[in-house]
Amino acid sequence: MVFNKFAGFFIVPLLLSAPFHAKASADTCFERAKNQAQLTACASSALQMTDDELNSLYKKIKERLQGDVQAKKSLLAAQRKWLEFRDAECEFQTNRTQGASTNAMNMNNCLADLNSDRNIQFRTYLACGDQTDEQALIECAVPRSTRQ
Repeated sequence: MVFNKFAGFFIVPLLLSAPFHAKASADTCFERAKNQAQLTACASSALQMTDDELNSLYKKIKERLQGDVQAKKSLLAAQRKWLEFRDAECEFQTNRTQGASTNAMNMNNCLADLNSDRNIQFRTYLACGDQTDEQALIECAVPRSTRQ
């Protein structure tokens, strides 16, 4: 995909508008934790927040692809493969803590980090479809929202 000279104008504000409240909430939880069980619970909560956002963004993208069977099929295939990658990557990243009390926390942190990266991708797809430049819209995987 080739980005036009205006792509940065859309992507940078999008990244800056990412929901930082989830990270701040997770950071506060980790700061208050007094033992490994509490740290693991914080990591689980952070994972749940990123997973909820991921599911919400995925649903919005699917809604925008309504009527485009091939694009929806491609999205589903890409997401399934991404989930396989995410899980395998986190298995690799946490392989040295297998059997340790920190493994669940490390795995949840890894999954949450990769979910956050995917959430940025999904928000970028949605923002691309909201552009007004017709030429730029042609390059967007996700079309403009019908609710204008």
